Amino acid sequence: MTGSLWQAFTGFGAMAFGPFGMSMTTAWLRQRIEREFPPVGTFLPVGGLDLHVVDLPGKDANAPTIVVLHGTASSLRDPLAALGADLEGRARVIFIDRPGHGYTADEAGAYAGLADQADLVAQLLDALGIERAVLLGHSFGGSVAAAFTVQHADRAAGAVLVAPATHPWDDGFAWSRGLMEAPVVGAFLTDTLATPLALSMLDSSVAQVFAPEPVPPGLVDATGAPLAVRPEAMRATNREVTTLNERLAALTPLYAGIRVPVTVIAGDADHVVPIEQHARRFAALVPEARLVTLKGAGHMLHHTNTATVLDAVDDVLGKVTEKTRPVAPVRRRRPQAAGSPAAKTGSPTQRPPKG
Repeated sequence: MTGSLWQAFTGFGAMAFGPFGMSMTTAWLRQRIEREFPPVGTFLPVGGLDLHVVDLPGKDANAPTIVVLHGTASSLRDPLAALGADLEGRARVIFIDRPGHGYTADEAGAYAGLADQADLVAQLLDALGIERAVLLGHSFGGSVAAAFTVQHADRAAGAVLVAPATHPWDDGFAWSRGLMEAPVVGAFLTDTLATPLALSMLDSSVAQVFAPEPVPPGLVDATGAPLAVRPEAMRATNREVTTLNERLAALTPLYAGIRVPVTVIAGDADHVVPIEQHARRFAALVPEARLVTLKGAGHMLHHTNTATVLDAVDDVLGKVTEKTRPVAPVRRRRPQAAGSPAAKTGSPTQRPPKG
């Protein structure tokens, strides 16, 4: 699909030189991408956003709940493609498009931070009448899951963190993020050049994230990967990773207080989020953590080592003594606009200071 889109772009964009033409090309590509990869779930009003979710029911009303959080530059289609069929029936499983990604719009960036997204998950549980949940997060989604277990200890039944970013580190891309955040230049690049350029490089970018493991055939289309190169999605990615280190620095001292079962899965060949700087350090700090190290594995473990992830989910569910269960919906004040403080409700037990 990406090849056909790029070929179509070269035909359409040959005459589209100049800022106006490039902007039109980007808008056209955005429409093509959304036509090929439409929403696959439903929309719930949560925290001032229309949260796009896929909610797979459990076997019965007493089934535990798992909330699945995708990584950055991604959408719920990614973990859904990798794990959806296998997780269904194990629990009630809720996949969400995190703010700014997929089809959860957050143009203002009100939920770009880890603490904010953790609070949003708590609001989602309130809206659905769910008391506690197990969090399953990949990469940045693992960061949000870790934040949730800290901030909402009474709502977290356990967590499975897959290749999570847990500590500040230098990933080598600070210069490009700074460029994209520049007030004038960043907006110009995002609305003109970024989408066609990223689309042309998408297959190679995915291969780099999977390395040293191969990309499964058909994965780009199966996961709706082109959704991540739309302007609004790239803005969301840039916003959340730009401040990630300072937010992780605030969160790190609180990890030792986590008292729920946590399994951390990491590949020792992950060059995106290196195990020595993240998973291993996190597991050493959390009393209830179990570290699973996969030799020769990279970053996309939910696709390449699915059985290991499913075993970890089963292990955590087995350790949860009080099963998550539906309760009467929590009566809370009507959510305010996404940018207002009242929209970010919740009852965090520990919340890192805002950076």
